[in-house]
Amino acid sequence: MANPMPSPIEGLPVEILDMITTNLDLPAYQALRLTSRHVNLLSLSNFAKTYFSELTTTLSSPSLDRLLSICRSNYWSSAVTLLDIKLFNHEDYQALTDISRIGMWPPPKRFTHVPVTKPENISGESTLYNDVLGSNYPDCIVDRLVRSLQGFSNLKAVRFRTNSCEPFDWSITTMPRSDEVFRSRCFHAVLDAITKSNINLQEFTMARMRKSTMSRYADIPHSALLFSTSRLAELQSRSSNLKSLTCSIIAGCDRDTRSPGWENGLSKFIAIAPNLQRLALSLDRSFHISRYSASVLRSLALSCRLSQLEDLHLCNCLIHEEDLTVFVRAHAPSLRQLTLANIHLLTGSWISFWIMLKEVEGLQRFRIADLHGTRGTISFRRHGRVHEKTRLDVKKTGRRMVDMLDHLIAGFTAIMEAEPVESYAD
Repeated sequence: MANPMPSPIEGLPVEILDMITTNLDLPAYQALRLTSRHVNLLSLSNFAKTYFSELTTTLSSPSLDRLLSICRSNYWSSAVTLLDIKLFNHEDYQALTDISRIGMWPPPKRFTHVPVTKPENISGESTLYNDVLGSNYPDCIVDRLVRSLQGFSNLKAVRFRTNSCEPFDWSITTMPRSDEVFRSRCFHAVLDAITKSNINLQEFTMARMRKSTMSRYADIPHSALLFSTSRLAELQSRSSNLKSLTCSIIAGCDRDTRSPGWENGLSKFIAIAPNLQRLALSLDRSFHISRYSASVLRSLALSCRLSQLEDLHLCNCLIHEEDLTVFVRAHAPSLRQLTLANIHLLTGSWISFWIMLKEVEGLQRFRIADLHGTRGTISFRRHGRVHEKTRLDVKKTGRRMVDMLDHLIAGFTAIMEAEPVESYAD
């Protein structure tokens, strides 16, 4: 019996097939893969990379069960390189609870929209908040998360952040206490799972990073980083391969008792990963920056030393220029990129800092946005327009960093610190 003629798509090179599938949504992609065994095999690698290399979980029961089902498949589990943990807030969970009670999907428009992929998971999603704040913690998260992490043999990164931006009314007040506790407990549960699973991550991120900007901050209270010496030793044993760390804390969380040394929690946490090449820090909520963040940076300036640090990103804090100078100068031999955003000076001047920055001989890229001096907001003139951000890039401009810094400094005086100047931003 003659073999059936192959379809035209079966004769396509893998590269062409990958180009076609790039523009397909999941149902269409799945349908294509079912057309023949040959197409199924040709598209297997790209399908795994597209839909399994980055997994998302909300830490809810249905979400953790899904991770377990994936980790049981040798092929799909080996494709996982990043686990994206998205946290809802109490308003989201209340909406899910209300929707679960009425049993309608899609829910009436009066309900807050909460992005949940499958309607049948709403009831399971809605219970996590009360489970974490109640007696089911930490068992409701840790055990299944440990088993999942152990099954992802090629996992390199964990991202721990919020699912969406803060509710609008949070911008004019403090974060609800229950949300602070919920985030802290979820954070500790994730760290417990990482240490118990014996995985070695290269990246741990507490925000969404896109190019030079951070968003969807985890914003955990500073007290969540106050670990015992034995606990820090456990964490350090799993952090030797960590190359990139992003921390997002609330230094101004005034509900917490500030015992002596509270400001050292972040520096001790960073110290568990001595081989970091990239460090990004958000020290307070972007709309509520407190003077406590200055104490945290001072602690970092005095005690944090990372011999391989190449990329530093600092945002959302009040600082003393002297502390920032000490911290950056200590990492000058290795530093290649520096980003500063939404930073307010309490003392000193940006001019003094920029003068010091010329000592960082290897600096290739310097980004600044929404900086505030002791006399006002720092502005820059570019193409005849005033901007509050600029970027100095050696590679893109073909200029030396020291020359661009000299030009930046020349436009300022000690009296008129906020006067706009021309910049070499690309």
